[in-house]
Amino acid sequence: MSGHDGVVAVLWDLDGTLLDTESVYTRVAEEMVKPFGATFTWELKQQVMGKSPAEACRIVVNALNLPISPDEYFASRSKKQNEMWPLCSALPGAQRLVEYFHTLGIPQAVATGSSAEEYRLKTLNHSWFQFMNAVVTSDNPNVKRTKPHPDIFLHAASQLGVTSNFHKVLVFEDAPLGMQAALAAGMKVVVVPDERNRSRVNDATFVLDSLLHFDPTSFGLPALSH
Repeated sequence: MSGHDGVVAVLWDLDGTLLDTESVYTRVAEEMVKPFGATFTWELKQQVMGKSPAEACRIVVNALNLPISPDEYFASRSKKQNEMWPLCSALPGAQRLVEYFHTLGIPQAVATGSSAEEYRLKTLNHSWFQFMNAVVTSDNPNVKRTKPHPDIFLHAASQLGVTSNFHKVLVFEDAPLGMQAALAAGMKVVVVPDERNRSRVNDATFVLDSLLHFDPTSFGLPALSH
């Protein structure tokens, strides 16, 4: 365990926090529903952010009354997305922060609504994910409930050896559901929201415009070198 008493572990959301994948989700969903005369709205997107792939597909199909089954939607969506995942880029400041925490010896884990296969494809061209000490995906059998429930963060923390003092765990998120999950776990949470969600993340420990603006000294950690 790290010698930095204020932060004993760091947990990362993946989509929209470390990697720019949300635009892919939106584009594919819009392409999927358009032939049925439906529209993938921002309101609907908010409902599925942080959900498991299967759950997200079920929500979309039911909300839009699509004439296909959630399984059919899932299969078609996965094919389109899987071709695009390896092309996704890191969000500003993400790699620098992951390397910073690694240098300090603070263990890190990814806790994501992505499946294990999606995680593999998304991180394929980002070698800095090697600094993650654990990865918990939505298809992990130990994660019974998705965000906003705290299950995935609590399990990720346990994989880093943290089973108490959760207020010393720092979570990075982009979505309101993820923020709620982190707070439900008793953890501190830094949120870098989509501007349209800013009013919904006021309960976060800190709200930032970018990971580039994260100040570790706020948590008793050494300053970032520039």
